[in-house]
Amino acid sequence: MFLRKAQLIIITASMVLVPLVYWHGVFFPYTFIKTLVFYALTEVAFVLWAVLAVAQKEYHPRWSLGTGAMALFLICMGIALARGVDVSRSMWSDYERMFGFITWTHAAVFVFVLSQVVRQEQEWDWIFKTSVSVAAGVAAYAAWQWFTTPDLSISTVGNAAYLSSYLIPMFFITCMLVFSKERFTKSVWLYAAVLLLFLVALVGTQARAGVVGLAGGLGIGTLLFLFFAPRQGSTLSLSHRPLKRFVAAVYALGILAILLIAVFPERATALLPSQLGQLADFNIQERTASGRILVWQVAWEGWKEKLLFGWGPEHFSILFNTYYKPELYAVEPWFDRAHNFIFDYGSTMGIGGLVAYVGMFGAACYMAVRKWRQGVLPFWHMTMICSLVGAHLIQNLFTFDTISSLMVLLVVFGYSNAQNVYGAETIMSGKTIKSSRVLGATAVAVLTVGMGGYFMVMRPYLANASAHQGWELLRMGGGDDAAIAQFEKSISYGTPYSVDARRFMAEYVFEFLKQGGKRPPESLQMLMNYAIEKMTENIAAEPENVKWVMYRGELYTLLAQKFDVSFAKKAEEDF
Repeated sequence: MFLRKAQLIIITASMVLVPLVYWHGVFFPYTFIKTLVFYALTEVAFVLWAVLAVAQKEYHPRWSLGTGAMALFLICMGIALARGVDVSRSMWSDYERMFGFITWTHAAVFVFVLSQVVRQEQEWDWIFKTSVSVAAGVAAYAAWQWFTTPDLSISTVGNAAYLSSYLIPMFFITCMLVFSKERFTKSVWLYAAVLLLFLVALVGTQARAGVVGLAGGLGIGTLLFLFFAPRQGSTLSLSHRPLKRFVAAVYALGILAILLIAVFPERATALLPSQLGQLADFNIQERTASGRILVWQVAWEGWKEKLLFGWGPEHFSILFNTYYKPELYAVEPWFDRAHNFIFDYGSTMGIGGLVAYVGMFGAACYMAVRKWRQGVLPFWHMTMICSLVGAHLIQNLFTFDTISSLMVLLVVFGYSNAQNVYGAETIMSGKTIKSSRVLGATAVAVLTVGMGGYFMVMRPYLANASAHQGWELLRMGGGDDAAIAQFEKSISYGTPYSVDARRFMAEYVFEFLKQGGKRPPESLQMLMNYAIEKMTENIAAEPENVKWVMYRGELYTLLAQKFDVSFAKKAEEDF
């Protein structure tokens, strides 16, 4: 019982901490620290499950369609990784994204442990309510930002698009809690207020991908209700017969509104307040939209070259460099994602990887529908799971997965595959296992996960913290030699992210000069030479990544402008 309670706490902590962690003590805190927190908590949960599985036969591994779909995705990812450009980059990704094979492996472990351990209605209810409470806090902060600052709302997620991709699935989880109530209560009105708060926060993000995803998910949920909800049933004490007629009318009006916006976009947006009008502006000639279309064309050209296995996970930037379109210079010159899950996973993992990715979502829907038909899952739970899955995929036609939105999906995947949900409670056999076996399993699990945690969590964190300290020394005038020593310390940890630590010096120089900073000439020249040395090391480490050659070329250009014109020749060679 203690182990189960401990795991429930760990799982809940993941849903709380991943969206809330917001720390400026390291670079790229929005993804890097959130992902490290996810790693650490997942590994602890796995240790607890391993001990529980040895101690009680009821918790021995049970495979399902959902866990099998995630395993297939990892296999396809592994094949693409082995055949890709850079195995290390595919495994670890980088500070900014943190979405390589290691992250997806942790995701699969999280879903597996979740579906094996959390088996009771009350426990799932607790997880969902806690998640909604956290999301309400995140949305409230985003709404406050919208009303008090001219910038886009980013809340504790750190990026407007990322915030949208987190709030959309949470919207449908909240709807699941609302519609599962038999009648209107205080909690229903509270959840309704939370839904309104989510919508306000979404407006603050100005993320049109989120609007499209939300509309698509609501459309899916509406159709499921109209065609599959029992006619003799009721929702919130409202009979389904008149409710279906009302919902059908609203659905028709929604379709009409979408058609009017599509046919008369300028007139439609002019009738709305400015920020709502921007959200409803889907003109493909607009800068962001035109950039997306161009990068999709680039992705397709690259994908055709490696149709079956792709360029390797986390290597879209290499494909992008190879098939770059000069027209992108006027809109958005650099992409490391296609901003479309079909092109993202297809071009980097091939056809098999794309099918396996979609298969994880399909498996979740299939399991939810099957459980509903078996009478072990309420109708609205099944409906909102399918709506959430559809909304996320539709949204990801214009954006990409993030660690915050992934956490919500993993809980839904685990829920759809969980044992004994809304059915018979787990019956303990009463059989005990020898304490020596439990202690042995505990020791092995702790040792294995401890080593993994050291190399996957602790060392990357320490390396990142040293790089941050070096940056702060430069920014605050704490001494060039001391700053360089911190960057070298970061690199000395030998993590897969050393390439990022080396890049920070070049980016510091660019930012410093862009803002008109002043330094003694000998100090500036030393920093620029050190940055060039680090870029040369990055070129050796990632010879296929043109970004480091361009960085070095730009540094040579700046040296030529400020110190010695002969560096222009080196810049020309790099460019």
